[in-house]
Amino acid sequence: MLAKRILTMMTLIVCVAVIAVFSYNALRNPWLWFDESGQFWISKGLNHYSEVYAASGGLGDVIENNRHYNLDPGGFSVLLYFWLLINDSSTFFLRLLPYLFFLGFASVVFLYTYKSGKNILEAAFLTTLLFLWEVTANEMGEVRGYTMEMCGVVGTVYLIRFHSTLLTKRILLVLGIWLSIFCLSRYDFVVFVIGVSLWVFLGLLHERLSFGKLVARLAYYAVPLIVVLLVVLVVMLMHQNPAGSAESYLYLGSSAHAWLTPLFLFGALNALLVIYDYKKGVVVLPSQSLFLMVFLVYCLLSLLRIFPLDVRGSMALTVVLTIALVERFFLIIPVHSYIKVFVLFCLIQVCRTTPLSELGSTNIDTKTFLEFTELKQNTSYDKLFVDYWMNPDFRYLYEYGALRNEAQKDGYPDRFVLQIDDDDPSKVVMPGEVDCDYYIITRFSKFTKQYDMSPFRPLNDESQDIYQRN
Repeated sequence: MLAKRILTMMTLIVCVAVIAVFSYNALRNPWLWFDESGQFWISKGLNHYSEVYAASGGLGDVIENNRHYNLDPGGFSVLLYFWLLINDSSTFFLRLLPYLFFLGFASVVFLYTYKSGKNILEAAFLTTLLFLWEVTANEMGEVRGYTMEMCGVVGTVYLIRFHSTLLTKRILLVLGIWLSIFCLSRYDFVVFVIGVSLWVFLGLLHERLSFGKLVARLAYYAVPLIVVLLVVLVVMLMHQNPAGSAESYLYLGSSAHAWLTPLFLFGALNALLVIYDYKKGVVVLPSQSLFLMVFLVYCLLSLLRIFPLDVRGSMALTVVLTIALVERFFLIIPVHSYIKVFVLFCLIQVCRTTPLSELGSTNIDTKTFLEFTELKQNTSYDKLFVDYWMNPDFRYLYEYGALRNEAQKDGYPDRFVLQIDDDDPSKVVMPGEVDCDYYIITRFSKFTKQYDMSPFRPLNDESQDIYQRN
C-alpha cells in the first residue's frame, strides 16, 4: 500500500514537472507573430500599422480598432487592455493572461476526467497530455482569445455533464450567464452556443413541461445570451463583416479536402456511434449528446459556407470532440490507466507536426528573428525593409518588447522601412520602390507572389524569410 502511494506521488510530481517545463517554454518566448502583435496593438488602442511610438489609446479606441482590425467579438481585447495597464513591457506577463485561461481549461479537464473515472493518475496523465498535444499546447501562451474560448467550452461541457440531470432554472441561468461571458472570446464560441442551445431546447422538450414552464425555463437561459449577442452584433459584427461574406477557410461545401480532415472524420465517427447508442437504447451521456448537436451545427454551417470546419477555426468543436472521444474510448473502457494513456500519447505523437521543443510557438518563425538579431548588428546595412506582415512584430519588439533597450543603437525607426497593408495601392511601398540593403519578407506575405523576388536570395538554405539583394 505504501509503495503504491509513493508511486502515485512520484508520478504526480513528474506530471507537474512536465507541465511546468512546457508552460515556461510557452511563456518565455519573446517573439510575437502577426496576429499576436496585432492583438497587442489593438489592446493598446492602436492597430497593426499605427505610427511608430504612437501614444496608447483608451477603451473606446480599443473597441474601435477591434472593429476594423480583428475578427473576434473583442472581449479578449478589452481584458488585455486592462491587463496591460498593470505591465505592458514584459512579454512574459503579456502571455500570462492567455496562459491563465489555459490553466483554467486544463484544471477543468483534470476535474472532469477524475470525476468520470475516479482515478487520479489517469486524470493527471490526460491533463499533462494537453501540454504536449500541439493543438492545445500551441495556444498555451498565444496572445489571442483561443484559450479564453477553450476555457469556456470545457466549463460548459463540465456543467452539462455533471449538473444537468434536471435543467432547473438555477442551472439554466448559470449556463446562460457563463455562455454569455465567453461569447465575447471568439465567434467560433457563438457557433458552439447554437449547438448548446439546441441541446437545452431538446432537453426541456424531453421533460414534457407545460408551455408556460417551458417558456420560463428558456427565458432564464436565453435572456443573458440574447442581450450579449445583440451587443456584439451592433457594436462589432455589423462593422467587421457588413456584407456577411465567408472567410477564406476550409468549408465542407467548397473543398473535398475538408471531408478528409481528422476533425471531420473523427467527428463523424463519434456522431455515428452516438446515434447507434440511441438506436440500441444505450444510455447516452449528456456530453455525448451535446457533442452530436454541436457537430451537426458546425457541419451545416460549413456546408452553407457560413463558418469553417478546421481545427484552429473551429476550436470549440475540437475541444468538444476531444472530450467526447477520450470519454468514450479511454474513460469507460476497463483497461489499465497506463496502457490507455500510453496509447493516447502514441496517437498524439503520430499526428504531431510541431517538435516538442517548439510547442507554444505556433506560427512564430523564431529562426527568422534569431537571424535578424545577428543581421541588425551589421552597421554597413543602412536600410532594412520590413514587409507588412512583420511590421507590427518589429514595432512591438522595439517599442515594448525584447529589443526596446536597443532601439537607439539599432537605429530604430529611421533605419527601417516599415511596409503597411492597405487597400489603396498608392499607400503601399513595394520592395523594388525603395533602396534597401536587406529585405525581410515573410513566407506569409501576399506580395511575395505579386512581386518578382528574383533579385533576392535567401540568407541560407534553411530560411525562406530574410532575403538579401545580390
